[in-house]
Amino acid sequence: MADETSASPLSPVSETVARTLNVAIWSLILAVLSFTCGWLFTAIPAVICGHIARAKIRKSGGALGRRGIATGGLVLGYIALVLGIMGIPLLVSMIQSDRERLQRLSTERKEIASDDGKIKVTVPGTWTKLPELNKQASLQVGNKSEEVYLMMMTDSKLTSKI
Repeated sequence: MADETSASPLSPVSETVARTLNVAIWSLILAVLSFTCGWLFTAIPAVICGHIARAKIRKSGGALGRRGIATGGLVLGYIALVLGIMGIPLLVSMIQSDRERLQRLSTERKEIASDDGKIKVTVPGTWTKLPELNKQASLQVGNKSEEVYLMMMTDSKLTSKI
């Protein structure tokens, strides 16, 4: 006789799907954003959210899942932090070299001559020749960023013998 109390192979199995924490998803999103536009403003919160998510997942006893998302956000956040901190000296040196170049140009003097070489002016190093200001001018120089210009007009005089 067959055993009537045996479980059928088609009995429903209750599967529990582990929930994903929103803070884990935010950790990953902020970490990815830190590489594109947020830098330290999103990398630090990504690391914080990653640590919070991993701690909650660990304490949940299996009720919460997707630990990989939290770990991914945490790792990417730390990488973005390291790259950001390494980039600070580069940014400072770029700003400093730009300041030095502008200082040098503002104290430096240079001579600019007209196309025919008849007119010469000595101007600050930041000034350049600007041929598009006035078609009648023999020499046009200036600094567009400071909106300072100099135009030299020549008037050819005819001398006649009387």
